[in-house]
Amino acid sequence: MKRFIRGMAVATAVIAPAIISIAPSAQAASAQADVFTQSGSGTISPGLNVTPATQSFNFSGTGTGVGTGGVASPAACNAAGTDQLGTVAEGEGTANINCTIGSDSASVSAVFVRVGTDVTVAITPSTSPVSFGGGKCQFVPDQTTPPVTSYKLTCGGGSISA
Repeated sequence: MKRFIRGMAVATAVIAPAIISIAPSAQAASAQADVFTQSGSGTISPGLNVTPATQSFNFSGTGTGVGTGGVASPAACNAAGTDQLGTVAEGEGTANINCTIGSDSASVSAVFVRVGTDVTVAITPSTSPVSFGGGKCQFVPDQTTPPVTSYKLTCGGGSISA
């Protein structure tokens, strides 16, 4: 976990200046750019098992973000989605994510892939508004044996939309 958090800090340190450097010129076009971390928890239904089964899930988390204003602010996100693969070992699916970072807010659709405890999330590109982004998360199940019906998640990510 310590290695994961250190990796997220490095990724955020690399991503933040790039997104923030885009933000001043993007502000004129009513764009927003955000870099954030989140820690939270969620539930999975009917529950991850060793055999594949479609799952529904939700997540709620808080953390810190830096938006187009360039100031660190409280961040809160929630998500709901479907895991089409849905096993303890791996998953993949879609999610609708809503976040507020300072005065910025965004609602996006995303896809994810989970292998073990590593989760990669990518915002589904859109054209109205134009948006892209993604993140990396650490998935920690609350149960040590199946079915897994609740979990903790720690993430870092970034997005930009115009």
